[in-house]
Amino acid sequence: MSPLPALNKESPIAVLAAGRLGSSLAIALDKAGYIVAGITSRQSTHREWLSSRITNAIVVENVQTAANVANIVFITGPDAYIEEICSGVKWRSHQAVVHCAGVLPLTALNRARVAGAETAGFHPLQTFPTNDSFDCLQDVSFAIESPNPELFSWLRVLAEDLGGSAFLIESSQRAAYHASAVMACGLLAGLSGLSAEMWKPLGIERAEALRRLIPLLRATVDALDEKGL
Repeated sequence: MSPLPALNKESPIAVLAAGRLGSSLAIALDKAGYIVAGITSRQSTHREWLSSRITNAIVVENVQTAANVANIVFITGPDAYIEEICSGVKWRSHQAVVHCAGVLPLTALNRARVAGAETAGFHPLQTFPTNDSFDCLQDVSFAIESPNPELFSWLRVLAEDLGGSAFLIESSQRAAYHASAVMACGLLAGLSGLSAEMWKPLGIERAEALRRLIPLLRATVDALDEKGL
């Protein structure tokens, strides 16, 4: 097991490939009192925006530059690119490398593990409509996986500090977990779109139909929350 430095709020963190999830996570970490030392984005306008939101972090395009200033590194890009991003970094043996994918096993971080880093998964069961959706992490469930007990415990505390709660997941369980999330989020959105399309014979366009359906959808979800299935 790799010698991790003390894991606490003073541990410098980097967020690589910060899109909507990564940007929201970085802002939430900063607001929760954690030290966000480095962030990466390929888009210059987005880097400028991130710099204005988290003033103490270096915001760069190069992932190695950001990884070099952190003990804990979150890879938050699209699932299809996480392994590629991980493979492009020269990791240190005392680092913790964490992906935020729902479906990918920890083997996606094998390059970091072979280099001596500790690995983990930290997936918020949530959708992020904007880069500034840090408040969406409140009351969220985080799926956590790590063979390192110290890193797992730190991530569990992190989930609570972000306003959520954590549960254990194993790589073999991720396909079912991801399918469930897709059904609860993507399938619901798709069905809502179809429902809105069915208003056309009434002379009501899709956008207005959706607006009229939203209170019904919201009340349905609220009822599920209050009364269950």
